[in-house]
Amino acid sequence: MSRSITSKLAALAATLCLALAGCPQPPPPADANACEQRARAFADGGAARGECPVLACQADNGMALVVGTGRDGTTEGFAPLADGDTLYVIPGEQGLQHLLVGFRGRGFDGRLPLIEVRARRASDCVEVGYTRFRLPFEQDPNDRAQLAINGIRVLLNDDDDRTEYCSILGAEVHLVIEASTPEGQWAHREVRVRVGGIDPATRPELRDAWLAACARRDGGSTDAAALDASVRDAAASFDAAAED
Repeated sequence: MSRSITSKLAALAATLCLALAGCPQPPPPADANACEQRARAFADGGAARGECPVLACQADNGMALVVGTGRDGTTEGFAPLADGDTLYVIPGEQGLQHLLVGFRGRGFDGRLPLIEVRARRASDCVEVGYTRFRLPFEQDPNDRAQLAINGIRVLLNDDDDRTEYCSILGAEVHLVIEASTPEGQWAHREVRVRVGGIDPATRPELRDAWLAACARRDGGSTDAAALDASVRDAAASFDAAAED
């Protein structure tokens, strides 16, 4: 019997089983067990040993989910994030800083999924940002079969130090995402990004103020321009594109 026919028969059997007998869900894939084991090792003292929780560990149970960029609260301007891609710190007008992300998904009820995002500094695995939300996804206008949400702000820590964001400018950060639905679907996603600096779309005076705070944090020994050289180049490109 050909592989395609076998696959179709297996899918039909699974559908009938669920419809008629309510049979149990299949066990999670093997990589899910690896994710769980490595996350548990981190929780059991791995942070003190300098171990990161999990590195590029992907697992799911029927919930296709992609993390990417997300400029604002619309569903425009999304691009999937891959290891090594760049995100920028988004300064808030009221003094908080964020990393901005979006999501695309398939195969789950998008009305109220629960999603948790942790940002860990790669150098020591310390958690530097966190958000947890339960919000409805919209239908992606560019792909009607896909769910979409943008404008998710991962709040950077500032409880003890309002300039904690300075420690990740130009550094690598691990985004660890846990998602689930009330129906029991779930996904674990990770991506390693580089924080390029302060968002080039930020008003120049606000961007300069946040960079000056980093210079003061280092006792004036660090040049603000050097702290954010890459993003200043990006800002020039951004401004030039806007003029065009």
